[in-house]
This record gives sequence, C-alpha cells and structure tokens, in this order.
Amino acid sequence: MRHLQELTLTRSEIYSIGRVAFHWSYLEFAAEHLIWSLLRTKTHVGRAVTEETQLRARLKIIQKLFDAMPQLASISADLPQLIKEIKALEPDRNLIIHGTWKRDNRIGHPAVTALRRSSKSRGHVHGEYFPPERFQKIVDGIIGAGRRLILISGAVDRALASSDDKS
Repeated sequence: MRHLQELTLTRSEIYSIGRVAFHWSYLEFAAEHLIWSLLRTKTHVGRAVTEETQLRARLKIIQKLFDAMPQLASISADLPQLIKEIKALEPDRNLIIHGTWKRDNRIGHPAVTALRRSSKSRGHVHGEYFPPERFQKIVDGIIGAGRRLILISGAVDRALASSDDKS
C-alpha cells in the first residue's frame, strides 16, 4: 500500500496532465484540418488520408504542400518557426503523457520519469519535475500553436476560394 500512496498526485496535478492531453489532441486536429484545407477536400476524404499519420508526419505534409503551392507563400511565411515550436513542445508532451508520475512531497511538485531513447545510457531513467508554472507554459504553447494552425487554415481557405473566383 505504501507504494500506491507514493504515486498519488493532487487533483490539480492530474488535471494539468489532462489539459496537456486535451489540447495536444486539438493541435493534432488543427494540423489535420490544415492538410484538408490545402488539399481542398471534404472532411471524410481528408480523414481517410490523415487519420493514421502522426503529428510529425502531418507537419512534413503541410510543409511539402505549401512548397508545392507557391501562390500561398505569404500565408506560410511563419510556418517553419511554428513547426519548430511544435517540435520543441513534443518531448515535454510525450514525457507528460507517457511517463510514470509520482508525488515528491520533499519538493512539493510532481515528478515524472521515463526510459527515453535519448537518454545517455541504456536503461537510464530520465526524470523531471513539473511545477504548475511549467505545466501552464506547455499548455499555453500547445494552445497557441493550435490556434495559429487554425488561422493558417482559414487563410488557405480564403486564398484558394479567391483563386477559384479569378479562374
């Protein structure tokens, strides 16, 4: 029983983990939606194309589609920086979602551990603390990136509709 007691997190800490999962799902949807906009396809067709792809693959697809559509260059100007920001959020997201959590009462913050491929040695356990401010910064970054993808998607829809009108 003592072992189970050590794993207990507060409600707000569990809520913070859930917020990361919830908002990351929205970010993934926003990337998916942008692909559908660039392909000018209906949701059910777009979903058939993107449903099995991970976020990193979706970001590559987005970049390649923009590269293939030079008429959208002004819309995609910020895309490399946005992709860089999303990739920077991914390791924390993965650690939060896939790591093993524990309450460290000495520090006053939850700690998460994981066996990471990027660890220095085989079997090395990687651990980090997540105070509320760190959770909030990660969530804010995820929300902001998702919003920016949705804004880009809207701009793509308008630009492509406008080019249809001119044809």
